[in-house]
Amino acid sequence: MADGCAKCNERPVAEKVALTAREAARLVGCDPARIYEEVYAGRLAAFRLTPGRLRIPRQALEVWMRTLCETTSPAIAAVPRPIKRAPRGKGC
Repeated sequence: MADGCAKCNERPVAEKVALTAREAARLVGCDPARIYEEVYAGRLAAFRLTPGRLRIPRQALEVWMRTLCETTSPAIAAVPRPIKRAPRGKGC
């Protein structure tokens, strides 16, 4: 997806002005849930195109990252939060 999609004429993430939570998470190196947490807590600006389509302006993501790095020690800011995965079980 970083190169865009020739079939649907999608722009590469690097050229987008507004990103999905998944795209923003990939750029930052964290789980999309972390992006949603920051948006709902009011620490990361976002807007909705429709009720189910959240977008994060690239500029807001950059400001959030700078703020995070300034308010956190360098060692902690560089380490993304781990992705929480459900344990794998045997069937239902």
